[in-house]
Order: sequence, then structure tokens, then C-alpha cells
Amino acid sequence: MTKEELFTLEALIDRHGLIKVLAGIEEICLDKAAHIASAWQDTRTAKHWANASATVGGAASKVSV
Repeated sequence: MTKEELFTLEALIDRHGLIKVLAGIEEICLDKAAHIASAWQDTRTAKHWANASATVGGAASKVSV
């Protein structure tokens, strides 16, 4: 990521909190999984995105900041 992108991400975390940003990423991953499965019938890639969603969700549940 560029420094500008990192600053943007940091601003989102500062504004909304780390847990909400991670929850948003979790939701995006799940939406990508559903889109890939329905639009491209690529269940392998969709499963990877669904797994990423679960991993981010698990991380979000462990955050205490």
C-alpha cells in the first residue's frame, strides 16, 4: 500500500474504530464471495473470499482496542 492509502486507512480506523473497520472488511469479503459464486460460478475463489471473511471476523472478535 502507498503511504497515502495507509493514511486513509488510519483515518477510517480513527473515525470509526478498528472493530468497525474490520467488520466492514469482513462484509466486503463475504459480498465478494457471493458475487463471484453467482456471477462467475467460481466456487473455489468464492470459498477463499468466504474464508477470508471468517478470518477477518475472527480477528475482529479478538480486538480490544
